[in-house]
Amino acid sequence: MRTTDPAAKRGAAVAAPRCPLYALVIVFGASYGGVMPMYALLTREYFGARAMGTAYGAIFMLQAIGMGLGAYGGGWFYDHLGTYAWLFGSATAVAAVAILFALPLQPSRRSIARVPAVA
Repeated sequence: MRTTDPAAKRGAAVAAPRCPLYALVIVFGASYGGVMPMYALLTREYFGARAMGTAYGAIFMLQAIGMGLGAYGGGWFYDHLGTYAWLFGSATAVAAVAILFALPLQPSRRSIARVPAVA
């Protein structure tokens, strides 16, 4: 079925080059997938093995809430302000505050004692 709708033709033109999309998917998947095992290791180091389930669950619950609200917030910023600049600015500010909260964290003493010395 042929269409004379110009919007449909533009959509087909936008969807045609898929190689950059596949490259982005591979890079994003490799980088994000490489970080996921580190969550478990860092959670155990900072909260200990006994609190692992609770801390790990809380981390992923807060992460899921942040991802859901982030998508909604991005749309809200764009709809009300007409640009994503404020979204990126506020995300940078939230990341800076998170870094400030994370700086004083220290691994538990038990995990430090088990690290073997390198000769």
